[in-house]
Amino acid sequence: MLLSQDGDTSYIHFTLQILVAAETNDGINNIVKKLLQAGISSDDILRVGAPGKDLKDHELKCVSFEQRYR
Repeated sequence: MLLSQDGDTSYIHFTLQILVAAETNDGINNIVKKLLQAGISSDDILRVGAPGKDLKDHELKCVSFEQRYR
């Protein structure tokens, strides 16, 4: 939480974190692709778990835990 002030007005800014789970690796890959298409930065997404068949995709590889923290 961040508090800022503009003149007589105060603002509170929140950072939202969401955990998403799916039954299959492909399900998670589809969700990650939709989040990226919606304009969410790859820096704000972290995919954890078995890679699945689509992780050869560059857009998915750049959000994987293994790629980011190896």
